[in-house]
Amino acid sequence: FAFDEGSIFLAGGMGSHFGGFAQVTYDGVDKSWAWDNLDMRLVNTGQIGGKELVYGLTLNNNPTIQDAWNSTPGWGFPYTDSALLPGPSASVFMSDGLAQNVMGLSAYAWIDSHYYIEAGGYVSPSRGTLKWLGSDPYDPGNIHGIAPYGRIAWQGQLGGGTTEIGAFAMKTSIWPGRDRSSSFTDRHTDVGVDASWQRTLGSGDIVALNTRYTHEKLSLKGSCALGVLDGSIPGCASGSLNELRADASYYWHNKFGLTVSGFNLSGSSNAAFYEDNARPVPNSTGAVVQIDATPWGDGSSPLGKLFNMRVGVQYTAFTKFDGTSSHASNNNSIRVFTWLAY
Repeated sequence: FAFDEGSIFLAGGMGSHFGGFAQVTYDGVDKSWAWDNLDMRLVNTGQIGGKELVYGLTLNNNPTIQDAWNSTPGWGFPYTDSALLPGPSASVFMSDGLAQNVMGLSAYAWIDSHYYIEAGGYVSPSRGTLKWLGSDPYDPGNIHGIAPYGRIAWQGQLGGGTTEIGAFAMKTSIWPGRDRSSSFTDRHTDVGVDASWQRTLGSGDIVALNTRYTHEKLSLKGSCALGVLDGSIPGCASGSLNELRADASYYWHNKFGLTVSGFNLSGSSNAAFYEDNARPVPNSTGAVVQIDATPWGDGSSPLGKLFNMRVGVQYTAFTKFDGTSSHASNNNSIRVFTWLAY
């Protein structure tokens, strides 16, 4: 039994052009406070080619947290989980690898309510700043220069619902552990595509589908040179990862929901990267099933419209874990949770 986390949010706007939200979270597993997701906006409206235009700047600390869809890592399913649960040892870098350890500024444009374009870059705050904010300043390290980030998306009506199709990319060069004694850095190049579809039925029920695929090319010459990885192993410095995720949800009257999600992580073999795995590959495959209830999803809570709660059961099953199917089910977990908001 664990108190997973508690968060305080401050959100709103000042005038017609500035707004955003900031989150501070208490981690009940690590028993520590830290800053969490941050997204501050400067926004304006206009026209381009006779089409409506919303444009602005976003200052944030987690790549894709500024995104408007649930198909990218920042807001993707599962929307709540626990640090107590077992998980694969490998993940693509954009899936939480830089969360709360960077600051980024990017410009974006929303054109004709159909096309979204964004471009910017991320840097690493100082060691002292991150430590003061409650983040680990050494994990993953210090970005060399600026890490560029880009995002494009199209949204429209298809199949009676709202459809989004997009792509995103990011390239980082990092001194692992902030150690600059080597001239080499760890490099990650992530390129992904995503899609989502959501439809509200006549009865008020909601159907939602989300999916994304990310390919990562990585070169860990910095870690090999510094001895973080065994540089004597052939192929220590190079590799690739592929992550595929998809989820489907059905919510009845915004109160009772069922979500089924599948994921597959695969990549090149490397004995230095995955020396603790049963086989020297990152391959993991599994599914998550969640059933939940939000009894006052219509705002009828006896404690007022500001209070709500969700209770649910979340089951995670693996058919492959850290490179092998043998005993993968030993990592299966069932989680019963409640989520309170006021």
